[in-house]
Amino acid sequence: LTFDGSQMFTVGVDARWVDPNANNVGTITFTVDSTRVTVPVKAGFAPTPTVGFILSPQSMRVSEGDEFALDLKALNLQMLFDHVDLTVAWDPALVALQGAEASASLTSPVGPSTEPGILRIQSDVTGLSSGETVLASLRFTAVAPTDKTGVNLRGTVLLGGAPVRVTTGGCAVGISPRFATPGDPGALV
Repeated sequence: LTFDGSQMFTVGVDARWVDPNANNVGTITFTVDSTRVTVPVKAGFAPTPTVGFILSPQSMRVSEGDEFALDLKALNLQMLFDHVDLTVAWDPALVALQGAEASASLTSPVGPSTEPGILRIQSDVTGLSSGETVLASLRFTAVAPTDKTGVNLRGTVLLGGAPVRVTTGGCAVGISPRFATPGDPGALV
């Protein structure tokens, strides 16, 4: 690039040619009159912060009428976050929420939703440490038999008002029919 006087310009790096595992370094050299200036340049990939959430256990088999518990866990907290907006959803014809208890890290209580089959957890978060943390414990009852239904999880997370990438994993629940004990066969004829 050659120009006279003052000018601002942008130098771009084509990411297709950047090796994400290498130390990609180079220089940009300017010559002004007889003065030569070299600026070092390093190109790489910034890691994308991600927070993962799961319902644990991630699969189970229960009988119709049984109660079961799921923990809402935040995993691999390499980056702490300060606000969650999570939605737990299920088929209310197959599964019923009996209660939800928030951990001390959530500043707002986790209460029942007015919408059937939906629990929304919107809260600021404090006192997290890196690693794995249980944010809430959920108790359900299996209402009707089915080969498989899901208790699904989705949501968003903020850090200082900026969104952080989120991965989620729900729970697959199989519900067996209630076991009926055999009755008295009666008299044989």
